Amino acid sequence: GEILFVDSYQPHSYDDCDAEAYILVLSSTYFEPFHWFFDKKVFPQIMSDAEKNKDLFAFIEKWYEEHLDNNDRYGIFMKCNELFRLITQKYEIKEPVISKQNELVIAALKHIKDHYTDENLSLKSCSDAIGYSKEYVSKQFNSVMGTSFKGYVNSLRIQKFQELEQAKKGTKQELAVMCGFKSLATFYRALKNIDE
Repeated sequence: GEILFVDSYQPHSYDDCDAEAYILVLSSTYFEPFHWFFDKKVFPQIMSDAEKNKDLFAFIEKWYEEHLDNNDRYGIFMKCNELFRLITQKYEIKEPVISKQNELVIAALKHIKDHYTDENLSLKSCSDAIGYSKEYVSKQFNSVMGTSFKGYVNSLRIQKFQELEQAKKGTKQELAVMCGFKSLATFYRALKNIDE
């Protein structure tokens, strides 16, 4: 009966479990009108009031059923606005509270997202860009994300490679280089390490 609201840059994960769950992934574009009205305020990260959540769950279930047959972007935009309106009626929105540790990891994740296609992206280049020592970034990144900087970057690059491959955007060699690997062999090494 809980709703978790997580910004894409906040460290998080979801493990499939036996519980019934909906995962709604929304582009930041859909949040723009919300930000116009509420500036830097955010939804509570955990919304656990079962009574308040009844209407929200009913809305999301109905939206899910409708969305199976409808991919209209304007319709999705309108549904997002309606969902946000419901949430703001039921919960107080506040200024975000981010720990110093998470702030550092969020900065690293943003840097990775912007530079994962650069084959020279490294823990050192990221640390320099966000203004912390390599050792400190490594320790905090491992602690919050549960994986190494290199492991995370390679996972992201592999995911992007697979998306491009599925869309038939080029040869495997071209895709590997487009996703930040030095070569196809480097891609296969990273893939082998992820699988182990």
